[in-house]
Amino acid sequence: GRAAALQWAPGGAFGLRLGVVFSALPEEAVFRVYASVQAAASYEVTGAALRERLQPDPATGARTWWTPDLGPTPVLEILLPASVADAELALAIPRVSQVVVPPSAVVPEMELAKRLSNGCQQDVNCQAALLDQRDAVIRMVYVSEANTFQCTGTLINNPKQDQTPYVLTAAHCARDQARASTLQTMWFYYSQSCNSEGLPASHTERYGGALWLATSFANDMTLLQLNDAPPPGALFAGWDASAVPMGAAAAGLHHPHGD
Repeated sequence: GRAAALQWAPGGAFGLRLGVVFSALPEEAVFRVYASVQAAASYEVTGAALRERLQPDPATGARTWWTPDLGPTPVLEILLPASVADAELALAIPRVSQVVVPPSAVVPEMELAKRLSNGCQQDVNCQAALLDQRDAVIRMVYVSEANTFQCTGTLINNPKQDQTPYVLTAAHCARDQARASTLQTMWFYYSQSCNSEGLPASHTERYGGALWLATSFANDMTLLQLNDAPPPGALFAGWDASAVPMGAAAAGLHHPHGD
C-alpha cells in the first residue's frame, strides 16, 4: 500500500483540530493522528467507521471529520492498501480549530463567576460524600463552525442497566449530530487529591464522537450516546424523575471554565 504523513505546527497553540473534508472516502483507508512525530500513542480510525459516523452534506455529499485534539503540532497519517486507487480518496483541509487559551486560564471577567477559587466552587476531592459520583462526570470538547467549545456531561444509567453509554448534558452542548460527531471526552478529569493541580494516573480520553438523540431548551438538556465504551472505572449515575422537595441540599459536579 501507500502512506503519507502531514504535520501542522502553528505558533502559540495549546491544541489543534483539523477539519478534514472528504469528497471521496474509501472504507479501506486508515487514518492515524499523532500528538507529534515522536509520540508513541496515536488515534486510529478507518474510512468505514468515518462513513458510518459522519453525515454527508445534503448539497455536496461531502463528509467533514474534525480530528481529535492530541496536541498543538499534530501529525495526520493516511494509509491506502494496494487494492485502493489514489483517485478513490479525495480530501481537503480548508479549516482548522486552534486552541489559543489553555482550559484553566484565568479570564478576568469570568473569574468570580466560574473559577475554582469562587466560594461556591470546591474541589470534588475535598467532598467525601461525592467521591463515587465524580467518576460519572466527564469533560467534553466539541467543534461548532470551526470553534472549539467545552462542556460537562454525566454518564447515566438506564432502567435495563445494560451499560449503554448515554450522556446527559446542557441544551447548548453538542446539540445536533454535526456537533456530536466531533465530541472528545475526558474521563477522571479531576485533581489527584484535595486542592492539588495534577491529574490522576487514571485520566484518559475518548475520541469517537457520539450519536445525538435529543435536545430540549425548555428543560436545558441534550442526550447523547457515545460511540466509544467508557473506560474501566467510570460510573453510570443513577437518576430519579421524582420532584425534589424545596430546600433539599444538592451538589452539582462540573468543570467550571475547564477546571
